[in-house]
Amino acid sequence: MIIEFSGSTGKSNATIPSVSSYTPATTDIIPKLAVLQRLARAVVRTNDDAAVHAGLVVLTTREKAAGGDIVDSNQPVYELIIAGRFICTECSHPSSAATPTGSYLAVTIDRSTLATTDFGIVPHRPVIPASSRVYSFRF
Repeated sequence: MIIEFSGSTGKSNATIPSVSSYTPATTDIIPKLAVLQRLARAVVRTNDDAAVHAGLVVLTTREKAAGGDIVDSNQPVYELIIAGRFICTECSHPSSAATPTGSYLAVTIDRSTLATTDFGIVPHRPVIPASSRVYSFRF
């Protein structure tokens, strides 16, 4: 299933998840929602699009969130997907390569430890496994 996005965000004119398309996340559904909101605010600021204030929380497993990449564990995770115009000035890259940029942030967080396991800036909407539960959230 591909997540469709609509609505505009801050400086980027990129799109955010339509709040009406997904059930809003609550602390009944996601007990650590406040932690995820703080993390999302920090990640968008760090990656140069602090005007973004909404995204998706996907309840899935690390293997499914990795989208086919090989990972070393398969625990339950929260995957945050946030649309914007991002520039990762803190990402390491060869001096001859451009600074990583993209229209979507994907941040994977272990549900039990709340440690970030994976992070990426990608140019296209990430594919969400059909079996995953998806919620909108504001931060």
